[in-house]
Amino acid sequence: GNHDPEAEGLAVKFLGITACKKFSWECAGKKFIALHGHRFDHLCFIFDEPLVDQLFLYATRFFKRFPSLGGWINQFHNGFSRQIAMKAAKYARKLGKDVVICGHTHQSAHMTFERKGKTVEYWNCGDWMEFLTMDESGNIQEHALPVYCAIAA
Repeated sequence: GNHDPEAEGLAVKFLGITACKKFSWECAGKKFIALHGHRFDHLCFIFDEPLVDQLFLYATRFFKRFPSLGGWINQFHNGFSRQIAMKAAKYARKLGKDVVICGHTHQSAHMTFERKGKTVEYWNCGDWMEFLTMDESGNIQEHALPVYCAIAA
């Protein structure tokens, strides 16, 4: 995930699993690839600097307080997310994959892209509160963790 280098990320520290940049497999005659979408974002390197990352986070939160600016940010993010999805599907098609599971945008999505007679499915679970499962037939489903809220009386 974001800010989760392979050797020192949360997956390694808390779950004890090995993380990798991309993972490919086959199931039920379909070819899959899972990867983080930062490779399709040419500006993400600026967020490697913690100060820039924090400034961006605070600025986004500030602008979302104003409905007209918050709407503009959401529109921008929707367009950005679609661009990442299109680039991920193009990459998967180039590698001969049928399905790409990709993160980075924190926006859940399921899209199908077709070009030159080749269809590629794109999946993004969104964030850590949502996840994808795949059955033995290669069918993917999106799920959300239940969120429980306690209201003080």
